Amino acid sequence: MTTIKTSRVIRVERPPLAIRSVRQEYYLSSSGDGPTGGEWTPTAPPWRNGWFLWTRSVTTFTDGSSATTAPACVSGAAGPAGATGPAYLLRGEWMAGETYKRGAEVIQYVIHQGYAYEPLKESVTGGDNPLADVIAGRGNWKSMGRYDVVATRVLLANFALIAGAVFWDNKLMSQYGTNDSGAESSDYTEYAEDAQGNETGTFHPNTIIDWVRGKLKTMTAEITGTINAVAGRIAGFRVNGLGLTNANDDGSFTNDAYIIFRNDPHRCFAGMGGNVMSAVTGVRAVARFENEDEGDQWGLGDNYAAVLSAKGAKGRNVALQINGGHVAGLAVRTLQATYSQTIDRNVVSVVCLNTSVITLTLPTMDLYDDGHVIKIKRLRPEAVVYVKPGAAYVTVNGVRTRKQSYIAYDDGKHTADPLPLLSVGDAMELVFHRDVNNGTQYGCWVQHKYPRDW
Repeated sequence: MTTIKTSRVIRVERPPLAIRSVRQEYYLSSSGDGPTGGEWTPTAPPWRNGWFLWTRSVTTFTDGSSATTAPACVSGAAGPAGATGPAYLLRGEWMAGETYKRGAEVIQYVIHQGYAYEPLKESVTGGDNPLADVIAGRGNWKSMGRYDVVATRVLLANFALIAGAVFWDNKLMSQYGTNDSGAESSDYTEYAEDAQGNETGTFHPNTIIDWVRGKLKTMTAEITGTINAVAGRIAGFRVNGLGLTNANDDGSFTNDAYIIFRNDPHRCFAGMGGNVMSAVTGVRAVARFENEDEGDQWGLGDNYAAVLSAKGAKGRNVALQINGGHVAGLAVRTLQATYSQTIDRNVVSVVCLNTSVITLTLPTMDLYDDGHVIKIKRLRPEAVVYVKPGAAYVTVNGVRTRKQSYIAYDDGKHTADPLPLLSVGDAMELVFHRDVNNGTQYGCWVQHKYPRDW
């Protein structure tokens, strides 16, 4: 009987190794055929004519193993000048799916896990990362050594990638941006400018800093602190001195720039600009103020859309000047009087519904008040209504002084005493004239009677 023994070979795949260090060694040899007559040293010896300098790389991995490249002769006896070698262009961090090229003029190298790698073929796309490729010996990538910090006084590095940013001419830009079609791109070597600093290339970086012109262009800026802007544009507005205008670049004013404040839950709207009306209305308005809050947030029961005030002038104080057009939807504040009281200075129309005698005192007028109008009508027959002039402030010897106003009525009469509305249906309109006085009282309420049909 013949016994046959069989066995199984189990192949154990070891995980990819990481590089611990890459050491460059040098050998000054008397022969161009190989290292001889000397020893390997960690630093390059001075060049000697007729001698040959050899070099090799020793890569140590994290498991303690190492790999040594074949010696390569890098210099020898002086000879005729050779052709210009390729320039190295850093493409940034290695990215899967990107294509990296090696040519006679340019070699595109990458950074991966802190080490630099250059492609060994004319074009490398996809596949393993450079570290895995070197460990597996596939021949697509070559390690260039550790990517360390360089401290130098002057660094000439056009299109060099430093900490994720790219140096180009006198500018520092991000390595990511968009192309002409708006798609994301990292092809920053396609960036170009004209003499005025306008972008002319097909790559548009997300951020670019012009060190010479002092110009920053970026997609998003978060600034904590003070911004002092003496020129430039904010949306449709241009910084001009101490203010903002909607001037175009040529100085003309042809746009509808606007500023709007809204609070939709409280139905509040405030806007000013070339047009603050919706296009569907077909109407142009340069100012719009709306307060349609139904919530009575502070429990006052009142809404104000705009508050205007003009005070302090010795002459006229004009809070609103209308140079053309009309007031549409005009409404005035009203009062239904049933008891004696001082009429609020904002009330225009008063109807008296009292059933006993009452006295209505006209509001106190200040230095800036002139032309106030109050209309009063008695609607009930039960009792008389008396209208009494209130106080008025005037300037006496430069001092704001309180005086008594008066009413001018009928055929030249005037009084500071209460004036009665004797009959049901009686009505009068009173207009305050600030600068009219009778020598004793100051500020005159001029009565305008309404006609009666009885």
